[in-house]
Amino acid sequence: MIPPEQEVGYSYISALRYPHRIFPMITDFKKYIGKRSWIKLVFGGYMKLIQILKVAAISVVSGFTFVSTSNTALADYLNSQGSGGNYRYELWSSDDNSTYYLKIWLYEASPASSPQTTTREFDSTREALIYFDCNYAERSLPECPK
Repeated sequence: MIPPEQEVGYSYISALRYPHRIFPMITDFKKYIGKRSWIKLVFGGYMKLIQILKVAAISVVSGFTFVSTSNTALADYLNSQGSGGNYRYELWSSDDNSTYYLKIWLYEASPASSPQTTTREFDSTREALIYFDCNYAERSLPECPK
């Protein structure tokens, strides 16, 4: 057996042989002699810290996922397409169908091109289509302003 003066470092074995070196405040060391109890004594605080960090990390990730999902879920939807005169249109609605707007192209323009114009918001599809018919399709409807 190595005398305490020559022993280097504090291993598990040296802690069991010379508990007063590592745990000077513990007078009754015999109840901590078992391997699991010793590990629990030394690493118990770290395990609690790791659990707290895990809960915090999961909370942050969950919150971020919730926020980013709610933003990406808000989208506009294509309701219909049509044409009139020298123009064609796409009728789009908000995700809750509360507002509508038109994207308008020249009839010959490529479908992949940006729209010539995007209209203001309308409260109904009927309003939006009347606007297109009166201003782009050159139709004379009773609803058209004179």
